[in-house]
Formats: sequence, C-alpha cells, structure tokens
Amino acid sequence: MSAPTELPRMDRAEKHAETVHRIYRDRRAAPPARELLLAVAYAVAIAPGDPGRVLTTAARALGRKGSRPRFDALVAADAPRYRPPREADDWGPGEAPHVWDITVRYDRDGRVTTHCCGWDARRDTVVGQPPAAGEDSC
Repeated sequence: MSAPTELPRMDRAEKHAETVHRIYRDRRAAPPARELLLAVAYAVAIAPGDPGRVLTTAARALGRKGSRPRFDALVAADAPRYRPPREADDWGPGEAPHVWDITVRYDRDGRVTTHCCGWDARRDTVVGQPPAAGEDSC
C-alpha cells in the first residue's frame, strides 16, 4: 500500500475516540458490523481525503479479502434479512398468518394488477376463482 499524501486529521481525534468507545459498548453490533462501523468512523473523523467520499475511504481502509473488497462482504453480512411469515421457524403447521392478494381486472381498460386490500362488495366483482389448495396457480 502506498503512503498517504495527506496527513490524518488529528483535530477530530478526541471525538473519534468517543465514537470508537460507543461502538465497542454497543451490544447490538456483532464483530463484522463493529468492524464496518469502525472503518466508517475512521473515514469520517481521521482519514485524510475527500470528506464526500467516506464509504470509498472506509473501503480502502478495510482492504480486500481475495478478489473481493472486505467492505462489500461486511455490508452484505450486515444487511437486514426478511423472511415471510410462512417461512418463519416459530410457526407451526396452519399457524402462519394468511397471506393473500386479489387479482383485479379493470373494466375500463382491461388492465390486470394485484393488491392485498380487503374485499369491497360495493365495487369488487368475482370474475374467477383462485386455484384449489395444492394446485399450481400458473
């Protein structure tokens, strides 16, 4: 790695130390997330370079693991995950909330779309039935 052409911004060192202390005290931050937070805190407060390029600076500070930037792997590992209720481990058979949607065909232009609003008998009309349980809908 080449030597930086600019000196670190040490005028913010005390504030950076406080931020680092808070990151280490935060129990929500698992080690990979903590490493990512520390790199971003360094890029914001201490690292020389363009203040508008914080994430680029953090990525450079973290380096690479093989051919992939470590920053990318840490962000991917920290991304929130969504699991639909039916895939959750804590639902027993038949206990998952009902997930449904209504396919709508507009009379004016024949456009078809899907929504999950409740049925309104004043404006909704049945034009077809969904497939029976266990049948493929395609």
